[in-house]
Amino acid sequence: SAQAAQKKGRWVGICGELVGNPLALPILIGMGFHGLSVNPRLVPKIKKQMRSVNVERSRALVEEVLNFASYELPRSR
Repeated sequence: SAQAAQKKGRWVGICGELVGNPLALPILIGMGFHGLSVNPRLVPKIKKQMRSVNVERSRALVEEVLNFASYELPRSR
């Protein structure tokens, strides 16, 4: 995990289309990635979204996601 790598002083990054997904970005930040690589045309959009992400809430979101029983999103009530 990114957190395990951090404990050993390792840099951890991720690249690809997932980084450009606005739903995935808070989870990736909560997982502790140091670097995010995205298509250059998405950089302004991602930077704007990153400014609004609360790291502690993102970490809590990761814990919640890890407890999902399936890959299907829960239905809203």
